[in-house]
Amino acid sequence: RGRLHTVPPFEAGGGGGDNSSSSSDDGLAATSTLLFKPAGLDFEAGGGRGDGGAVGRHDSGGDSNGGAAAAAAAAAVAAAVATAAVPRRRVRQYRLTRLTSVRQLVAATESISHKYLQQALREHTYVGAVRRSALVLLQYRTGLFVVDSHAMSFHLFYQLVLRRFAQFSKIRLQPPLPIFDAILLALQQKCGSGNTNATTDTTTTTTAATATTTGTRGDDDHQSALRDEADRLTKEVLLPRKEMLDEYFSLEIDEDGKLVSIPIVLEGYQPQIELLPLFLSRLAADTNWSREQACLKSISQHLAALYAFRPPLPRQQQATDDDDDDDDDDDAHS
Repeated sequence: RGRLHTVPPFEAGGGGGDNSSSSSDDGLAATSTLLFKPAGLDFEAGGGRGDGGAVGRHDSGGDSNGGAAAAAAAAAVAAAVATAAVPRRRVRQYRLTRLTSVRQLVAATESISHKYLQQALREHTYVGAVRRSALVLLQYRTGLFVVDSHAMSFHLFYQLVLRRFAQFSKIRLQPPLPIFDAILLALQQKCGSGNTNATTDTTTTTTAATATTTGTRGDDDHQSALRDEADRLTKEVLLPRKEMLDEYFSLEIDEDGKLVSIPIVLEGYQPQIELLPLFLSRLAADTNWSREQACLKSISQHLAALYAFRPPLPRQQQATDDDDDDDDDDDAHS
């Protein structure tokens, strides 16, 4: 779908790796055999509105002011990441919703599909990955393709959200994530202020959060403005729409303004929970709530961005590369 680029032919049979020929949801899941095989995850689909497992099992605490709010949100996210648990996995059958707006969005994606590239994704051979990037090499027949796995997985999850609309099972968060604290944390990270140690994705945030506090009146005013904005996005934007978010997308919000669950978009795959603050911030601030189709499209895209595959963070990958280089040097000396 416009993200595969051919390079000079590659002789058939020389690629290595496994063929992935499984397909579901009109072939969308063909890419999942390549990109999404996380270890230790076990999902349960249950009924159409069934509950998933739990993510995290720690007591929540802290207030929602300034650095304490950011620290509380960071701690809640860290707790969820550290103790992720998901339900048992079962095969689900999904039916396309009758809602006209969603059907039109699905038709729009189908209208720009490419039969040759669909066939290539179903019958490809995995060759390898490009270091320090989201690019992977796939062989199909005598062609070698350079694929942006992040962009391709975004489109995969976007289409899965549309095709499984209002049929998601749930991954439950224990403890539930305070939405105000999470949005405040995301706003502070975006502005480069606040006190947080939460891990963020450098491809989706503008700057890393700093841990500086000057105590000046200007900083206090800035923090107060961020708290006001987080409070507005929580109470005036998300809470009034919590029934719709739960019914259509299994984004359950309780009466205390805490995120209780997220949807299972693809069985056997869990998103990066530490990206939830950014997701909630974008969901509240960057969604067109005034028009039905635009609203459903925006929410589906925000979920796709949350679930999309990401390569290792640069620091982690750099550390791994340095270790590999040291091993190579040792071998050379020996």
